[in-house]
Amino acid sequence: MAGKEIKVVAMSRKEQGTGAVRRMRHTGEVPAVVYGEEHKERLIKLNEHVFGQLMRHHASEHLVLDLEIDGATVKALMKEVQHHPVTGRVLHVDFQEISLKKKIRVEVPIELVGDPIGVTQDGGVLEHLIRNVEVECLPMDVMESIEVDVSEMAINTRMTVSAIKLDPEKFTILTSGDVAFAAVMPPRLQAETAAEEGEEASAEGVAATAEKAGGDKAAEKAAK
Repeated sequence: MAGKEIKVVAMSRKEQGTGAVRRMRHTGEVPAVVYGEEHKERLIKLNEHVFGQLMRHHASEHLVLDLEIDGATVKALMKEVQHHPVTGRVLHVDFQEISLKKKIRVEVPIELVGDPIGVTQDGGVLEHLIRNVEVECLPMDVMESIEVDVSEMAINTRMTVSAIKLDPEKFTILTSGDVAFAAVMPPRLQAETAAEEGEEASAEGVAATAEKAGGDKAAEKAAK
């Protein structure tokens, strides 16, 4: 379903460069950029706490929103949110100014709904293979997620993008229809895969121990 109107408040900034941006983050601000027409850029900054609270209520980071900059509001698409690889802290945000009359391309999360019969009756395992599909639509039709019912999936079955049904007058799914986004795997296959991974890890451990032992002997020899 399409999301409700979202508002993000920002301020213009002059700070640029690694040192200046680092100081901004220390004071609880997130550097961001708004890309306008003809690739023009506008440097802005967001309140990290307020922005983080906003994002907690949304499944997707590709949102159409009202971006208020120094009191003036523009319609924008949140294109990319960069996170710290360890802490998950927001490091940078890219926005794209948009027209409500022109279609845009966005990544929309797939939400799996229901418990597959292959899981509840046969002990299989549901795998979520891809998390998003690319969709083209008008900005006001952008959905935060696409719900897909997987309750009828049996063992050894896959569900592909072609099974996603959206209003063709509003949406064009750009991801290939033969790409699978969900599968129910047999428990035996899961166990075999886990066993193989365990054997590989064990073999790597033995090899690493042997290599270390050889390296220690070489070091002892060189020290003499």
